[in-house]
Amino acid sequence: MNCRTQKARLSSRVGPETCRVKAYILWDHDGVLVDTEPWYYEATRRSIEPLGVALDQNVYLADMAVGRSAWERARAIGATEDSISRQKRVATSSINTS
Repeated sequence: MNCRTQKARLSSRVGPETCRVKAYILWDHDGVLVDTEPWYYEATRRSIEPLGVALDQNVYLADMAVGRSAWERARAIGATEDSISRQKRVATSSINTS
């Protein structure tokens, strides 16, 4: 029975507030419900490895703590913007087709 049918059936006994849509927001700070950081690290490591960056997890975490991206590491060892853009497309397409 949908809300409209339920309202019609109960309108003589219950006010117009019979059916209400409830909306909830679930906010998950990483690690509260699911710890995705190891997966994100592994995906990042695999994404920049073809550019010649060997990403250690401790270095990755230190970079993340100060807002530095892994792509900046690739730039630091001489990766061109074209090669970085190409690798980002490859990484994104592999996510979208999984």
